[in-house]
Amino acid sequence: MAGLARALGRAPSSLYFHIAKLEKLGLVIRRGVGSPTSAPSVRHPEHASVLYDVPRRWISVDYEPGDGRTRKPIEKLVKSMTAIATRNFVRAYQPGTIVGGPERQLWALRSKRALTARELQEVNKHLAALERFFNQRDAGRGTHFTLMELTFLLAPAPAKPYRRRRRPV
Repeated sequence: MAGLARALGRAPSSLYFHIAKLEKLGLVIRRGVGSPTSAPSVRHPEHASVLYDVPRRWISVDYEPGDGRTRKPIEKLVKSMTAIATRNFVRAYQPGTIVGGPERQLWALRSKRALTARELQEVNKHLAALERFFNQRDAGRGTHFTLMELTFLLAPAPAKPYRRRRRPV
């Protein structure tokens, strides 16, 4: 738990409730005891060092736009995802962070373009490849690594009619 807390920049005590919930839902699995040198807390002996893993399946959210019951929860989920991504970007935006080249650590991009059905398929192919890459099981094991996150949204943009601006006379 301490390693996870360090990687996330959080206090270990702030993670116990969330890990327990994730374990109850089957989203994380207890794999064993962690370091034998780490002693359980005097106040919380049940919080001894434990190793967790995720099930060997991808976790995704299924949603159906036609189901009115899912609109608010999905809206809340997407807002939460983008808020977390924004917070982490702002935290990382500091001297020493690599913002160019092949080892780039920060990207912020918003782009809008009309796509043909074929082009949309191509975009979705690339996004699916990124998802597979980020969900590889053995990434970073045995080497130095930096925990990175990728958050993206793909949605049709509302078509706004072109309005010609009046020039001051």
